[in-house]
Amino acid sequence: RKITQIEIELAALKKEKTQEKNPIIVGDEVYFEPLHQTEGIILSILPRRSLLSRQDNLHRIKKHLIAANVDQVFITQSCVLTALKPAIIDRYLIAAQKGQMTPILVFNKIDLVQNCPEEKKLLHELEAMYRALDVKVISVSANTAEGLEELKRKMQGKISVFSGQSGTGKTSLINAMTGLERLTGAAISATNKGAHTTSSASLIELPF
Repeated sequence: RKITQIEIELAALKKEKTQEKNPIIVGDEVYFEPLHQTEGIILSILPRRSLLSRQDNLHRIKKHLIAANVDQVFITQSCVLTALKPAIIDRYLIAAQKGQMTPILVFNKIDLVQNCPEEKKLLHELEAMYRALDVKVISVSANTAEGLEELKRKMQGKISVFSGQSGTGKTSLINAMTGLERLTGAAISATNKGAHTTSSASLIELPF
């Protein structure tokens, strides 16, 4: 196939001595010179005012960059199916604050805890604990729309990223907020883990 100029430029960037696995990410602002309708050259990447990243799974010395120039991170946790894990929440809180973004903790699927006393008790304990630490907490349900108006108000005028374990309902919340019908998947019953239905990142314009 024909190799486009942008692929050549990306290859050159990847050869640079860096600890970043992916040199250009969603949210990056760049100087870009168009050559044709479908081709162009990225001349340079502008300095990032915020950055969400994690250690790469295969190369621990490398950073896997997720999104740049984001205002806030919705740390999405499921109340049931994928178990609530405070240790993972704390990792996301540290990553958001380290990357100069406001963390907002979102407990999703709260409609499912009504018949689960243990999960309901843990949810209330975590809500109280993180609010005492001045972390904004929003409890929502993509199915019943509970809490979605508050979530929408928090998104207005901001660039946001939904981050969290697979299966916590991030895509379902995005669909509810935007009216899109992006593919979602059920949790794997044997492990209660998500099936990684969403495997790429993109910017979506909010209708509101």
